[in-house]
Amino acid sequence: MSLAILGASLPSALTFLFDRANKVLDERATRRRSADGDEAIQPTPDVVQAPGLLQGELAPLTADPGAVEERQAELAGIVGLLSPYARNPDLIDENDPELPTLVGRLRGLLEEVYGQRITFVGEDREPSGGAVRVNQVIDEHSGNLTGIGRISKETSKAVEVDQRIGRTQSGSEVTGVSEIS
Repeated sequence: MSLAILGASLPSALTFLFDRANKVLDERATRRRSADGDEAIQPTPDVVQAPGLLQGELAPLTADPGAVEERQAELAGIVGLLSPYARNPDLIDENDPELPTLVGRLRGLLEEVYGQRITFVGEDREPSGGAVRVNQVIDEHSGNLTGIGRISKETSKAVEVDQRIGRTQSGSEVTGVSEIS
């Protein structure tokens, strides 16, 4: 994600993503608390409209609980790092090299748990909604590489993983989607 692309809308984009991530984490906490109770809490689709902010239209958002569990630590970590910016947008600095990376990673995680793209007005990328596309192009690979961790059967229909690896070392593993539940 580029600050130059979003320009003046970066604070709004950051607030949107930050609020969505907090909602996902809050729902996770509620599910975990209720796991000991009699009723299992099912995720509720959330209709989100952000005219002037999003390019395209999001389908009702329902986080995949399995994907949330798998990405919870990273989501919570990024939310913690972005919290000062969300509370005080005046802290956003165009020259901060870490901010676009964090905001971009947060968006990627949310796209993974929601199973659809989130595209802001002014970005040169496919509009919000539709399939999530993961493109990984790597010259040389060693270790384990996963395009998408865990997704639901419903979400799996809207995911495309394209992995292009030039060379991989013996014993390495490349996985497009690790688990469909």
